[in-house]
Amino acid sequence: TTEIYTLSLHDALPICDLTDGTELFRIRSPPLDARLPRAQGIHASHLDLPMGKKGKKALVGSQVFARIRPFGTAEQGGHTADGEAVAKQLKSWEGGGLTIEDSAGQATTTEKFDFPKEVLGPDSTQQQTFDAVTADLLEDWLSGKNNALLFAYGQTGTGKTHTMFGTGDSLKSEAPHDDWGLMPRIVHACLERNKAQAATHASALYVSAIDFYSFAGWDLNAADRSYVDVRTDGTVVGHTETKLASTAMIADFIDRVYGNRKVTKTKMNAGSSRSHVCIMLTLYQMDHATREFTQTAFTIADLAGSERASKTGGERMGINEAAGEAMMALRPGGKEMSVGAQGTLINHELSQITTSISKATDEWKAGRPYKVPTAMVPPCVWFLGGCCTGYAKLGVVVCFSQSPQNGWESWYSCTWGRECAKLQAPCNTQKPVNVEKEIKKANKESKAADAALAKTDLNSESGKKYIFYRHGMCHYWKERVSILEELSTADAAIPGGKVHEPVKQRSGILAILFHRKASGPKA
Repeated sequence: TTEIYTLSLHDALPICDLTDGTELFRIRSPPLDARLPRAQGIHASHLDLPMGKKGKKALVGSQVFARIRPFGTAEQGGHTADGEAVAKQLKSWEGGGLTIEDSAGQATTTEKFDFPKEVLGPDSTQQQTFDAVTADLLEDWLSGKNNALLFAYGQTGTGKTHTMFGTGDSLKSEAPHDDWGLMPRIVHACLERNKAQAATHASALYVSAIDFYSFAGWDLNAADRSYVDVRTDGTVVGHTETKLASTAMIADFIDRVYGNRKVTKTKMNAGSSRSHVCIMLTLYQMDHATREFTQTAFTIADLAGSERASKTGGERMGINEAAGEAMMALRPGGKEMSVGAQGTLINHELSQITTSISKATDEWKAGRPYKVPTAMVPPCVWFLGGCCTGYAKLGVVVCFSQSPQNGWESWYSCTWGRECAKLQAPCNTQKPVNVEKEIKKANKESKAADAALAKTDLNSESGKKYIFYRHGMCHYWKERVSILEELSTADAAIPGGKVHEPVKQRSGILAILFHRKASGPKA
């Protein structure tokens, strides 16, 4: 009963089977104002959201794209043109949709999926992909208005990583390169924008990386492996940020991050990704005149490969058994998870993401704020579910194999993309924050993190459990203080050398009195 009163903002609380998310029944609960005094939750009035007609929150849809990879060679594994055909086949992608043919029954049937905003065929270039996919996300992020979240999804080996980053050689280029993927093109656009507005704004672009593996979030950009703190609304703290001054710096960053990523050899891919890697591009912009700054993140999520256990060689197992392996793997000296357990957790997390999208859409359309689930939910679902809470706008690239042996995976990718395309949720507009106040807050948090680490008993079970997390928090808050102090002291590139003076802000009764004095008596 306490859980219902504390967590539920719905008219009825769904009771679900945790093994597959199936809703079994609902428990009725009283209106919010009739609940216990300790009831807490995010209400729509607390969010800075755009308003639609009749006072309702304006909802924003997701933008989903499909990209078809060219046929590969036998050495590349699993995506050749001469593989053994299965019952389901990706037959065509003409007319902006995808057609799956099913020959399993007595008669062959076809299923048309029209969710993609655009289908990028095997001959599509990296530039064409960038122009299409980022059109709805890039400008709002650069202007400091909205956060952006971009998923790359698909069967392992279908070109997700290539689409996100491009070739290794291209990442070493400071000048625009034809083989650049989405990330270097986004970075280049941002750095050019920062140069253009240097006269009025101090701007800085930082990059970080989080690895979601074994029901935990890890900082891939840190010298020492540490946990990150993921909140239910999709925000995260505890990650290490690296300043990007040039696109030529991306190659070293990617090498470091992907060298630390969890990969495993499977039948489909010698280096199959077994975790979700999220690259966060965080843009800080301070107005020299007002001393206020915005902080917006463009997150590129390279999701783990999706495939059947029979394809990877892993043992099929239930979610409870796989979760047990995950918990044991997190312990110091714990045994590595099996391929079967990794695959089960990946599919479970991907399924929970689309379930969150579906439920969030239903709630927002009904005029009710979406309440993030908390029981048995991996942190990656909270983070990637930021598109459901209003934290970020969502874009998705679903990558497909046209090989005859991969029809079942293509069909599943179609169903996943179709669910993502249904999203309707508000999107928070980021409010400018006074930089001096934020520095003061960050210094306070830094001291608290140091104190918590100093009190950690490494001989206790709780100490062993939280030591990674507390080390990460100490580093994060010190780093944030440094970033904001650098931003606040940056000189404006004003013609003639003049630097904008900070405006002294007054509030309350003083603001009213000074306004009257300046205005003088009315005639």
